[in-house]
Amino acid sequence: MLPYDPSVLTYVQAFRVNLNYAYSNYYKDGILPRDLLGGWDKDSRKNNVEGMFMFSYVTQYALFATYL
Repeated sequence: MLPYDPSVLTYVQAFRVNLNYAYSNYYKDGILPRDLLGGWDKDSRKNNVEGMFMFSYVTQYALFATYL
């Protein structure tokens, strides 16, 4: 694991705000959309979400908990 670099804190916090916004506004049935700012598409056929997105969101929350 690479060492934590405090110079990137501003960018990490901005991403955390983005992820928290999506969780507060678009979390549905245990899933977040791929578009964290725009949310779910009105056309439900365009709302396919792959597991890799969910796993990456969980990982990002774990890293926030570790470093922030």
